[in-house]
Order: sequence, then C-alpha cells, then structure tokens
Amino acid sequence: MLSYSMPCYPHILRLAALAVTVSSVCLGEVHADDLLATCDAADFTVEAETGPEAQAVCRVVLAALPQLQNCHLSVRNPVSITVSDDLADASARCLGYYQCDQSEIHIRSAQGMARAFDPEGVFGQVELDVFFESIVVHELAHALFQQNACVTGACSENHEYVAHAMQMAWLPDDQRALIIDAYPVETPIDPMLLNTFIATMAPERYAALVWQHFNQPENGCAFIQRLLVGDVSLQLQLYPE
Repeated sequence: MLSYSMPCYPHILRLAALAVTVSSVCLGEVHADDLLATCDAADFTVEAETGPEAQAVCRVVLAALPQLQNCHLSVRNPVSITVSDDLADASARCLGYYQCDQSEIHIRSAQGMARAFDPEGVFGQVELDVFFESIVVHELAHALFQQNACVTGACSENHEYVAHAMQMAWLPDDQRALIIDAYPVETPIDPMLLNTFIATMAPERYAALVWQHFNQPENGCAFIQRLLVGDVSLQLQLYPE
C-alpha cells in the first residue's frame, strides 16, 4: 500500500500479499470505436467494455449506497468508475484503485480479476461475481471516505480499515465466513494489528481482522464516524484505553 503523505493519494488494492435520492440506472450509448458502454447513476459514471457490465456495476453502486450512508459515507462529489480487463498503470496483481485527485475508480473486470490472484487462496474460494462486486464496494468506500474525512483522518490506515469493512459487510454471510473461518482470532482485536503492513502482506488475514473488529458491538459504523472526524486514528494509534 502507499503511505499517506498528501490530502489525496492513489489507492491500490493488491492481492499479493443515504438518505440520498438515487436515479434509475441508465445505459448510455456504446461507442463503436472503443466498444465502451457508459452508465450514469446517482452522481456516478460507470464505463465498461459492454453494456451489461456497465449496468451491473451501476446496480452494485446503487445497492451499496445505503450501506455506506449508514456508516456516515455520503456522496458529496461525482465519481467516475472505469472497468477493464487490464489496468495499464498498475501491477499485474492490482485489482483496483481509487485516484482521489481525479475522483476516479479503476477496477479490473471479473475476468481480469480471475487472472490476477491465486485461486488457491481464500479470496479465490469466494464466488467470482460476488468478489468482483465486493471490490467495487471496497473502492467506492475509499472514494466516499476521502470525500467525508477530515484532513487528519484521511490517512492510509484509516482508508484501508473502512474500505475492507465495507467490502466484508457486502459479502453474503456464507462467503464472508470463508474468510473469517480461515483466520479465527480472539476478541477484542488489538487495533495495532490493523495496519497497512498486514494489509499489504496478508490481505486475507487483514480483511478478517477488520471485520471482526468492526463487528464488535462498540465499533461498527460508530467507529468509522470517529475515524472520519479524527477522534481516533489507526495510523497514529490514538485509540482510547
């Protein structure tokens, strides 16, 4: 992961290691030159190589917005999402990234993801279409966290926590259990473990840690709100006794 050094940074997820009124999903024209289909929904523009793919991502965005809003992640600015088989400016293991200076999300297609990570890993056991949707939600959470966080709250550790929590929350119970059961831990979770080193080197374990921490009664969306306003920070270990 990239360390946070400026108000905006490109986020890359690597597997190495609302009360808002939403519009209906509208598919724009398909451009003959580049076979790019466009879909507009609730301040989001989705571009993909086929119409059905663009529509599918739009449906995920619309379905995920209430979950994100419930955790204080409101839509404040438009976001564009581009889906493609390959990410030209990222490593072969990168599944998606959020570029906040341009408010852009770039995500591999489901087929591209299938080639990018180890099918023998725990993530490889999750249904591919479901996993693809969860990555859309992951990067969407990055975008909305950046839009809502105070400057001191927008560090990379806080970003990763929120994005992984929202990704895990999106997964159906049986799919999420595949990850949790592979990495059982005793609660309460030590917040010192919720760092970007583990997120980079052991992303499946990190996802399990985040969910089990987030799922504790005293945490959940209330903890995300505290990260947003800067009351706590996983980067600075300003965690209350």
